Amino acid sequence: MKTQEYGPNSEKVEKFIEEIKQTKFFKPDGDPKPEWKLFSGEDWNAACDAARNAARDAEWYAAWDAVRDSEWYAARNAARNSAGDVARYAARDSAGDAVWDTARDSADDAACDAARDAACDAALYAVFLAVSDLDFADKEKHFNHVKARWEVWTKGYALLCDVNGKLYVYAKK
Repeated sequence: MKTQEYGPNSEKVEKFIEEIKQTKFFKPDGDPKPEWKLFSGEDWNAACDAARNAARDAEWYAAWDAVRDSEWYAARNAARNSAGDVARYAARDSAGDAVWDTARDSADDAACDAARDAACDAALYAVFLAVSDLDFADKEKHFNHVKARWEVWTKGYALLCDVNGKLYVYAKK
């Protein structure tokens, strides 16, 4: 029995929320995607610091300014004002619960920060599912990017950011 209504795409959102609960956060599968910029360290903090420094060197802030001005940003904000709100909160909460349990066991500040990031990426994915029946500019391109971000988490890695389409990913050795 459904506890929430996510609009015409409720079944997609419900299925995704159930999949979140099966995700093995912070347990890298040892098979990172070649298109990622992967950083590792003795602990999650060291790995995160390495990724953060590299991203900063790649003009992270300049890239973010470009994204903020893009149609994707406008589409995402429009989606937030739709049926996606409920889906976003449900996915964020579900991912937050699952990830926080793992992060607490880690005792690394980076893992705790990553837990928040994973919940945000889950929420973004749920929003795209909730509004998947709508048309907007470059929909497929943007949804593929959202899926790529979520795949980082499902493979057990952590995602720091995206710099000009390159995902900066980190993991504990």
